[in-house]
Amino acid sequence: MKYLSDLINFIIPYLEVKKGNDILEDKYNQILKKEYKICKDDKFNDGDELFLNELYEYQIKELDRRSKIEDKGKSMLFVITLSTTFLLGSINFIYQFKDQFNPILLIILILAIIFLILSIISVINVVKIKPHHDLYLFDKYNINHVTLNDLKEDKIIKNINNVEDDKKILTLVKSIELNECLITQKSNSLDCTFALIERSIILIAFFVILLMINIHYGKIINCFVEIFNLLI
Repeated sequence: MKYLSDLINFIIPYLEVKKGNDILEDKYNQILKKEYKICKDDKFNDGDELFLNELYEYQIKELDRRSKIEDKGKSMLFVITLSTTFLLGSINFIYQFKDQFNPILLIILILAIIFLILSIISVINVVKIKPHHDLYLFDKYNINHVTLNDLKEDKIIKNINNVEDDKKILTLVKSIELNECLITQKSNSLDCTFALIERSIILIAFFVILLMINIHYGKIINCFVEIFNLLI
């Protein structure tokens, strides 16, 4: 049974990716609801600033990784558009050669369409706008936000106080864990998109080749007969 499940996941990777992304979505929602607290050795206090800098650097790298994944997803939209055009051209063969059309070819074409549709769904998850968690300026310096009542006054007073390192660390650690869930989802969906488009293009090419063979089958046989006669 496990081998059958592995085979299905290999043929249609979207199913396994969907399951994995749902788990990540649940983890994301759970982290979002939790309140973090710091528990550290007293000796670590001197390393707060150093640790904060490492968190900042890591957060920047993760943001860069997310941007690259989304850019690749956008480029895949162009590939999907080309594949769709190729697919529409293949469907046109059905109308032109319906008298010589083999039902098996229709199954291949339907599978190609299914893979292409799943790749579109998958790439949408890559390029879809999702929140990015970070320690933003207002949180970093504890700046009060402007309310509607504030705007009615002649002057707006801003209270600016630097936040303790511990609170910054908590915010960044939680933000990084939340972002990792989102970025991993996008990465999984991107890999899935590549695999699905690859399968769709192979099936479309296979469909065209088999259709040409099916249409010109008689001509091919005659060609082999003539070559055989020349050889003897």
